[in-house]
Amino acid sequence: CAKQISFNGSEGRRSRS
Repeated sequence: CAKQISFNGSEGRRSRS
């Protein structure tokens, strides 16, 4: 899932955190 929203950048960073 994180990789899917990773392209978003802003959301990808929050998900990783």
